[in-house]
Amino acid sequence: MFSKMTRVFIIGLGEIGFNTAMYYIDNGCTVFGWDLDKKARKNAREHGIYVSEDINDFDFNMFEVYCICVSTSAVYAVINELVSNHELLEREVNPLLIVESTVIPGTCRLILEDLLKNKMGIAHVPQRYWAEDPHSRGVRRKRIVAANDEETLFKAIKFLKSVNMTVFPTYGLEVAELCKVAENAYRYVMIAYAEELYGVCKGLDIDFWAVKEAIETHQTIGYMLEPREGIGGHCLPMAANIMETISGFNNIIVGAQIADEKYRAELEK
Repeated sequence: MFSKMTRVFIIGLGEIGFNTAMYYIDNGCTVFGWDLDKKARKNAREHGIYVSEDINDFDFNMFEVYCICVSTSAVYAVINELVSNHELLEREVNPLLIVESTVIPGTCRLILEDLLKNKMGIAHVPQRYWAEDPHSRGVRRKRIVAANDEETLFKAIKFLKSVNMTVFPTYGLEVAELCKVAENAYRYVMIAYAEELYGVCKGLDIDFWAVKEAIETHQTIGYMLEPREGIGGHCLPMAANIMETISGFNNIIVGAQIADEKYRAELEK
């Protein structure tokens, strides 16, 4: 089904999409890509990704795998573009459609029913890439994989294993969607706790870093995340916001957001 010459089309060539593309190239795939940003397209082209200036130049019948690596808010619109303007549902043999972006739980099911009309499957393989440590925490980390049916799940696992990926199949698209949001939100809470502890130490005139080092000797705690300039970036704050809005069980998340706000305010004094 999939070989070392699998033709993969990646939509979204930012940090996640670009590094995913390079990983697939390094593992034998022929990778094509597209991004709205001209600089992202130029960078991808310079690294061996086949990129056109006009998305309509591609022959969409040639791709065996589609990977969606765009921002959370753009996932639905991108797949709608593939269905509406590029005949994704008209193929004789359905390609594998993988959503690697972080999404709100229920998004893949909505896409399956609203856009794909249950005529083809969808797999969710959320990214765990961390830019600060791309070697040990890069694209090739153990990946959660879920799909709407067994056939699509089998295809996704087969493709990922063909590119030397370690996978953890799980039941249900919503499980994979929430897993990604929850693990990022968990890191958000852990950093917020470190920020709050920093404030406690400052108020008591105790060396925070000495306390942190002492805490880390506890065998069940190990490394404690660091307070820096506040919880920045895109992924962790977004996950905290999603967790806050999808359920009434959000007291810890809301508290962590307040802790981060107070920490930032202290840094500005």
